[in-house]
Amino acid sequence: KRPNFNYLGELAVLKADYKAALSHYDQVIALSTADSELLSKEVTKALDALQNLSTNTPTSASGLVVPMRKYSIIKDKRIKLLEEQKKLIESWYIQEDVDKAELEIAQIKESEKYKKDIARRDGQMQFWYGVIVTLLVLMIVVVIVYSNKLRKLTKYKVKYTKSVELIRELNLLSESTDSA
Repeated sequence: KRPNFNYLGELAVLKADYKAALSHYDQVIALSTADSELLSKEVTKALDALQNLSTNTPTSASGLVVPMRKYSIIKDKRIKLLEEQKKLIESWYIQEDVDKAELEIAQIKESEKYKKDIARRDGQMQFWYGVIVTLLVLMIVVVIVYSNKLRKLTKYKVKYTKSVELIRELNLLSESTDSA
């Protein structure tokens, strides 16, 4: 409806029927105010057309008085709504930036936690590798010590068995010399 009234208002201006034009533009403003559509393009067109009507020389000559005070109040409301809308949009952008920053902070914290977990696991693995290497070295030392003792024991056994055989032979010889 509003575009039609704007069109009819423009048509009435072209026909120099300024009262009809004023009526049509006034209907656009009234409909927009009733629908809370003061930010629409049609309201802008109607307010601009009303401004042109009030400053137009033929309109003044015809005795038509455009109630600009009434329309300036509407225009002020519109400007106020535009400012509120701008602030709302800015707050959305700010909130979006805050949300992005919070998300980035959370991601950074998560990556730091992940790095700490990896470092902790690496530390644990190095500890266990150290324990395993220590145990291996200890086992090698034990094997070497055990093998040395075993070698000494084997040498001692060999000497002992030779000594035992020598003592038996000596005992046999001494018995045989005693019996003869």
